[in-house]
Amino acid sequence: MQFLSFSRRLTEQFPPEAFTSELSAEEGQRVKSLYASGIEDEVRAAIESLPIFQAGMLELVALIPLEPYPGFVS
Repeated sequence: MQFLSFSRRLTEQFPPEAFTSELSAEEGQRVKSLYASGIEDEVRAAIESLPIFQAGMLELVALIPLEPYPGFVS
């Protein structure tokens, strides 16, 4: 199952250059790892494990489970 995460960078607390640092590279690697692992029930904890979230720079606004589109099933 896939999930759609609505998150907000806390730009009022951190300058723009904070999001283009080494932390962002770590973030990308962690997201790839989570995607490859096929997590389901642990989605919220997985998002909370992201480096930018752990640095207090990201707020999880909504987490929505996605369902397959049934319109293409014959």
